[in-house]
Amino acid sequence: DIARIMRGHGWAVWNIGNTGWVFTVVNMDDEIEVILAGGRDAKTCLPLWEATVLAEPAHKGLTIRIESRPAWRKLLPHWERRDDVLFLRV
Repeated sequence: DIARIMRGHGWAVWNIGNTGWVFTVVNMDDEIEVILAGGRDAKTCLPLWEATVLAEPAHKGLTIRIESRPAWRKLLPHWERRDDVLFLRV
């Protein structure tokens, strides 16, 4: 129920194979912004999360924005980087 309510307000909780969780929100610029992420193995979780987010039809035409940590920059080298922020157009 909580996930359904959150989605109605632009929030989403992504469960990545029970090894990681990512919280996102659609911000005022219509970007999917990563608010919080955590898990046991980013090397495994992050590609699964990226594939799931990119496959979501509702995300077509939006941009994903991540205030990046060094590990994310290494695992997502194909994303555009401006300062410490990563961007990817879906």
